[in-house]
Amino acid sequence: MQDHELTPLTASAIDYALDGARRAIARLGGTSDPRVIAHAAAEAAFWIAAVDEGLGGKAERGAYVEARRQGAVDDLMTGIRFVRNASVHSELARIAISAGGLTIPFTVPFSIPVIPRWIDEAPPSGYESQRRSYMRELAGKDVVPTLERAADWLAQYQSGDG
Repeated sequence: MQDHELTPLTASAIDYALDGARRAIARLGGTSDPRVIAHAAAEAAFWIAAVDEGLGGKAERGAYVEARRQGAVDDLMTGIRFVRNASVHSELARIAISAGGLTIPFTVPFSIPVIPRWIDEAPPSGYESQRRSYMRELAGKDVVPTLERAADWLAQYQSGDG
């Protein structure tokens, strides 16, 4: 159990932001449209980075930073901040879209599931430490599980279990 307490206003703002992230993540599974996927990934990254930066900038910053290290999510959060910054300052969230495999039996009509993955190589950036974190934690991985892991960890931290 972490030794931190959030004010009701802070906790409420975090709830709203995490709800926004989870709604955006849910949209990733419901479409094969690359634009919708890119928008939803960028939105989820925005909300997660907002919570991360908000908690990291509060009076309890030291406790939060230590919790990130202990929870092994330091690079994950920093990599997501890289996605958010790239989306805001230069280009939309860069993801690769790949089709999932077919299973038998299948029904007609059938569709091939789309699995959004973060691109393997992040472009050079003015945010080099964030880029390195991206390469360690996000590059080439499925988008949904990485965003869910970050949102879940933030929710655990907020509840005092992170």
